[in-house]
Amino acid sequence: MGLGIKRIDNLKLGQDPILSEYAQKFENSDFVSNLILPEVRVAKQSGKYPIFGNEHMRINDTSRPLKSPIKQMPLDDWTMKEFLLESFGLEAAMDYLEIEASSEVLDLEKYAMNSILDSIELQKEYKAVELLTSASTYSNDHYLGLGAGEHFNDSSSDPITILRDAMETIRMKINRKPNIMVFGQPTFNALQNHPKLLELIKYTQIGIVTEDLIETLLSTKDHKVTVRVGSGMYEDKASAENKDLWSDVVVMAYNKKIGGAKLTQYDQSFGKTFVQKGYPWAARSTDRNGIINYVATLTMYKSYITQKDAGLCIHGTVGEINE
Repeated sequence: MGLGIKRIDNLKLGQDPILSEYAQKFENSDFVSNLILPEVRVAKQSGKYPIFGNEHMRINDTSRPLKSPIKQMPLDDWTMKEFLLESFGLEAAMDYLEIEASSEVLDLEKYAMNSILDSIELQKEYKAVELLTSASTYSNDHYLGLGAGEHFNDSSSDPITILRDAMETIRMKINRKPNIMVFGQPTFNALQNHPKLLELIKYTQIGIVTEDLIETLLSTKDHKVTVRVGSGMYEDKASAENKDLWSDVVVMAYNKKIGGAKLTQYDQSFGKTFVQKGYPWAARSTDRNGIINYVATLTMYKSYITQKDAGLCIHGTVGEINE
């Protein structure tokens, strides 16, 4: 059951600063979509953001003859689009008898809060993966399906060359190489068993293919590529089976700032997740009889692709191999 407007207004009265701070700092290490779609804090639920073009690649004539005016640079290679955030929230109810009965085993309120935040983050990751693995998200030549002889679980394939070629596709469009890559777990499993990669490390102490190794193979002295594996899973409602959020895909993108650096809505990046300032917030409340206790979290966000040519998806990385 969703949170109604009246219920949300009541919860705001019980907004808890400590729980809210905890919610805002909460992270699930299995979820990695924020690297491709980094968060940008915005003041309002709606607004505008810029879509950049290739103005940074344009050679402008900056020469100025003696006593001549300075030439003007055109600022016409960008447009504005609108964003509108969506609301997401959950609450959990705990009978005071449940709280008392579990007090020696666990903090039921903390458990409920973590469960709510995990669920909100899981849906956020699921929605992000849907966006990032859809053909409509990308330019035509930035959504690449692998065929026979190219699958990463095929010993005759050359995954590193495929990845470098994909990086070059992005560079040729925006004059920037991608600096972040997310590998689906099935994709990374195939890389860890690939004979060409195992050959590279057979004389090293590590002995296994790691994210750091892939980073080393794809990075240069002046360009660091961050590699992460999307290992999160979800329960499919139809089959009741656990499935990978990130399947046999590689998603790569250029983002001006990654990691702990804060991105603004004016920074170049493939995509952004706009989050309203002050969210998520959390609240605790009790029914009028003091019997049922509640904890709830509400957040406001929406992800957008802001520079289409700055991202690329390789899909079908694992296929059937004819021996």
